[in-house]
Amino acid sequence: MQRRSPIEDPNRRIFLHTSARLVMGIPLIFLDFRAAFAARPSPESVQILQSAARAEMKAYNRYVTFAREAQTEGYKGVSYLFLALAASELIHAQNYNRLLTKMGADIVSSGNPSTEVSDTRNNLIAAAKAELNSIKNFYPKILGTITDKANPGAIKFVRYAWESHKQHKEIIDKIIKYAPDFFETVARKIDEKSDVFYVCEICGSTRNEVPDEECPICKYPVRHYEKIDPSVFLG
Repeated sequence: MQRRSPIEDPNRRIFLHTSARLVMGIPLIFLDFRAAFAARPSPESVQILQSAARAEMKAYNRYVTFAREAQTEGYKGVSYLFLALAASELIHAQNYNRLLTKMGADIVSSGNPSTEVSDTRNNLIAAAKAELNSIKNFYPKILGTITDKANPGAIKFVRYAWESHKQHKEIIDKIIKYAPDFFETVARKIDEKSDVFYVCEICGSTRNEVPDEECPICKYPVRHYEKIDPSVFLG
């Protein structure tokens, strides 16, 4: 069955919540955006970034919807894991849209998309497969298309997204292997390990604890990590 995503426009509520903290990082990330325009961006690069932003916004809405369903079914840890993924996807989409704005191109609106939603077991398996596809196919294909010479800034933000997706490959592989037959066991394991998540608001890195000195992906100071608050996404 299909249900409407509960988020009419995440750039109104979620984006406003994150913007206040992201403003703190603007002086730092300005150099990254400036690097994006050392050469005139090609139409192909613009299209690729729009496609990536669209994919990340679709994933964001899907994971928030999945989190609501998991919460309704009583899987608190799984719900929180979905929200950690959603927070990361939103930051990736925002980064791409900022680049597109600087390029003078159309940004990707979140719109009001519908999301295929099943029970939490099937939602978790579907999410794991989608994440694995991003790791193995989607982002490697993008990186093979955008060249450093044409757009070094764009390649940096694409790498940020790819590396943050890869952070969870171990749990993704386990979900795909065990969740179809042992979902309740997998859900309990996630409950044990997903009591808290922090997200880097520069690159979307998500971790159970804040790094000691700097983000392992973007190398910016750890002050850019923020604890993910479910109430911000679920109300």
